[in-house]
Amino acid sequence: MVGINVKNLSQALYDAVGDQKNLESALAGFERVWSDFKVAPEFARFLADAGVDFEARRAALKKMYQNDIPNPVYNLLFILMREKLLNELPELIEEIKALRMRRDGILEVTAVTARPISEAVLEKIREAVAAKTGKRPIVGVEINEKIIGGLILKINDLTIDGSVAGRIERLKNKIKTLS
Repeated sequence: MVGINVKNLSQALYDAVGDQKNLESALAGFERVWSDFKVAPEFARFLADAGVDFEARRAALKKMYQNDIPNPVYNLLFILMREKLLNELPELIEEIKALRMRRDGILEVTAVTARPISEAVLEKIREAVAAKTGKRPIVGVEINEKIIGGLILKINDLTIDGSVAGRIERLKNKIKTLS
């Protein structure tokens, strides 16, 4: 049997809501709840506290959100409470966003450079990633002077290190193996 976790729950919600409009509505509902939790952390702690009677927590959630958020969100919040996963709501939101991006053929890419890069260079990166992956990349830029020069691309779990610092490190390692 598959265990209940945020990844499984987000996939189940994604499959259940079906179309784009319902997915966006569910995502907005979760983001609203998370925003409320940040404003009223004591309420979030109360809902997440397994030492408090589940029915009391369920009643509080119902009173707060029953008519204000989509039913799939409301129901999934009960499951998160029951499974003691309510504190993982931010991860659930990020996982739903990732599923939406995969569905839409969007690829999140981070370009790490030593200095800011021009829009023309950014466009070349987009074109190269799109040509290799067949997906539409959204490229964010991160500045890290420690890489000295060149570029590091981070795409999901893949890191392509074309930095000067990376080349120096690889050269050091080759020299060590020769010694």
